[in-house]
Amino acid sequence: MNSPRKPSGVHATVPARPRDPFGHQGKVLAGRYRLDALLGSGGMAEVYAATHLRLGMPLAVKVLRSSSATSPNLMDRFAQEAKATARLQHENIVRILDYGSEGPLAFIVMERLEGVTLSSRIDADGPPPLPTVRAILEQLCDALSAAHLAGVVHRDLKPANVMLVPAPGGGELIKVLDFGLARITEVGPSRLTQTGEVAGTPQYMSPEQCRSLDVGPATDIYALGCILTELLQGAPLFDSPAPVDVIAKHLFLPVPPLNRSKALPFVPAAVLALRRAMLAKEPEERPATAALVKARLCAAFAGPEPSRARTDAAASREVRIPSWNAPADDRDAEPAGAARKALAVVDISPPGTTQLDEGLEVALAMRNVHLTRDPDAPRAGVLLVVGADIARAEAWLGSARPEPVIVCTTDPSIDTLRRLIAAGASEVQPGPFRLEPLIKRILRATRGACP
Repeated sequence: MNSPRKPSGVHATVPARPRDPFGHQGKVLAGRYRLDALLGSGGMAEVYAATHLRLGMPLAVKVLRSSSATSPNLMDRFAQEAKATARLQHENIVRILDYGSEGPLAFIVMERLEGVTLSSRIDADGPPPLPTVRAILEQLCDALSAAHLAGVVHRDLKPANVMLVPAPGGGELIKVLDFGLARITEVGPSRLTQTGEVAGTPQYMSPEQCRSLDVGPATDIYALGCILTELLQGAPLFDSPAPVDVIAKHLFLPVPPLNRSKALPFVPAAVLALRRAMLAKEPEERPATAALVKARLCAAFAGPEPSRARTDAAASREVRIPSWNAPADDRDAEPAGAARKALAVVDISPPGTTQLDEGLEVALAMRNVHLTRDPDAPRAGVLLVVGADIARAEAWLGSARPEPVIVCTTDPSIDTLRRLIAAGASEVQPGPFRLEPLIKRILRATRGACP
């Protein structure tokens, strides 16, 4: 699986060139492509600034790493990248000019791009202005529309594979890179080839991709929703040091509310609703095409709410997005029909004194219980985190409505247990808060409770 931030095929010219430990600098491939300087290194290849000796044209050449060239699977993937990208002639997709080999070296020749990756821009500047978000998403939609119409699914769309380059008429042009994981199919009803492997970058992988299922355009739509989230909040939708934890979150957790600073401009409700639709767990519940996403995006940014005519026109083309007319607050409930129990988390402990296992949310979601910090949301119970302040916990329990309450306390004494039960706690979990015992207490306390 790929890193979310490692550039794979970055073509930007940078002031300080990385050293070339691979020894290819200065080589001439196919008698005409001179490798001038190493631009970047990805998972299985290096990208060089190059020059077409006969034309004097600046180019970028991607060279398959020699260790990868011995693997038939990676060789096939490299050739597929060349084939997938070459069939796409669009201003928002990097242009492939040649493909070949020179002895043991397989290479792809492409246009050289002068710019920065979208991931670098977000890391440096944080969430961009909303007009910039709209411009980036619209161009990404155009690129995906061209790819999908040609029977190509990218499968690794992420900010590190998107470049911002100066546009001829001013502004910035989006270029989608690295089709190394692309799936190719002939246009028509035929199914895409299944490989049974988990391939992609966890932070941007759709649930079906996480399960190694067959993928289609809906997988790229999900990744686009992940990119929209990152553009709006400056951080990925789901993240964790362990890739398997990120995958579990995509599979089991509901779409979290947008974590956007209150100092930033308001995001129109229709944009938030579209974001949720793009991130639906089931592929058929997402917008059917990238063109539809663009149309709804334009309507959403036209004002706080899209016009009635535009809403009806969009609904006539795609009626499977129940969240299109969602409430203005992004903290709305999950779509109707999501049979989950909600457990409200109330933390009244001193800051930094109580730490729950970060895997609790995923583990509960796998058991059909999701955590919420919205005090007004319908819920099956409360997870009350109190630290060692038992008197404060007793006061809270005395004023709470009748519902299951599971109390987490750092005081493991028998006296504390008795006091909390007497005050109305359904279950008490003393620290350290080990995952499995806490989950058992939560499930036992909420058994039969309505969401």
